[in-house]
Amino acid sequence: MKRERGDGFTLIEVLVVIALIIILAAVLFPVFSQTREAACRSRCLANLRQLTLAHHLYVQDYDDTLPGWQLAGPRGVVLWTEFLRPYYRDARLLEEGLTGPAEKRQMGWVADYALCAWGPGGKGTAEAPYWRWPGCPSPRSEGGQAMMLAEVLRPTETVQFADGYTLRDNPFITNCMIRVRHRNGLLNFAFLDGHARVVANTEWNRVSRNARGYFYALAAADR
Repeated sequence: MKRERGDGFTLIEVLVVIALIIILAAVLFPVFSQTREAACRSRCLANLRQLTLAHHLYVQDYDDTLPGWQLAGPRGVVLWTEFLRPYYRDARLLEEGLTGPAEKRQMGWVADYALCAWGPGGKGTAEAPYWRWPGCPSPRSEGGQAMMLAEVLRPTETVQFADGYTLRDNPFITNCMIRVRHRNGLLNFAFLDGHARVVANTEWNRVSRNARGYFYALAAADR
């Protein structure tokens, strides 16, 4: 059968359609990426709120004693993910959704979050500001006592949970660290009073000063 004139598309029309698709993709893909990032950040903040609620319940049951991120046990160290488990129950709260299965196995993954409870550090100078996360025991020279809730002077400004990793290589070797997981250098933090929010890098590094010297505003629980 003879093909009628006008059937199908010319090469120029096909190229125009392809060009339009490329332009639309260039416009829409960043939007989709931003939407996905916003959804991930919202889910992360919800997880952090639930974890800090579990932390509050634990602290209440232990006479307002703030726990470290790991405790000594008869068969190795017990991580915060374990001793808080009766309070948060759903293990999915430990996942931010940004760490793949293969990476988890390689790194000894336990959680996509860190319980900030180590220190103290720094010298209180402008060059080396002081820091001490809530739950960090006092220095051995001062008795090495567990930190109490009443010792935290600014609970609304003091970080307790953060984006990062909790890792376990074996029963005795573990690690807990803060890591930027979101775009533009943003970190999700949960504060000791229970609220969670996004913190920009400038605020994360903010330094304040009192009569005792310079300190990191979000990381010095007893200043």
